[in-house]
Amino acid sequence: MGYSVEITSMDQEAMFDVQCIRPILDDFVARFSLEVSSDTDEFLSSVEFNILRLGPRRVLIQSSLRDEYQIEYRAASCNSDPKNLSVVNVSDLYLGIQLAGTDALEVLAHAVPLNLHEFAIGDSTLTAVFSIAGIVTRTAEESYSLYIDRSYFDYVWYRLHVCGLKNLSDHG
Repeated sequence: MGYSVEITSMDQEAMFDVQCIRPILDDFVARFSLEVSSDTDEFLSSVEFNILRLGPRRVLIQSSLRDEYQIEYRAASCNSDPKNLSVVNVSDLYLGIQLAGTDALEVLAHAVPLNLHEFAIGDSTLTAVFSIAGIVTRTAEESYSLYIDRSYFDYVWYRLHVCGLKNLSDHG
């Protein structure tokens, strides 16, 4: 008997990898996400985005692919220190997989070496997913997103489905 989990591929998203030293990164995130001018109001009302904190010196800005240009333009206009801040469009690098259901955590536990019970909604981290570098995000109470390098997507997709068919009680 398998787990109660739905594993679906996600639409491709616009993603920007932002890295630098902490004070500059914090300033960038604040300028990117706060309303500071009339053009910012217009930007925020028309574009939905998430900022995933991956560490003290790194964030990932994520949005719909249709908003890629607006995100890129906004990131460039908020870059107060281009010599010490890196904003790279990685939209073509990652593909996403959504795990949702009462057993999503159990299936994901087969894939990542983390204690995901401690993850709060909105938490993200870089980790190994079946020994492949990836990003895990908790999106809701019983829902997680994985972002995997597109060249490994089919492999991770297959392995997650195999894990979803298993049940720990089947291992005797």
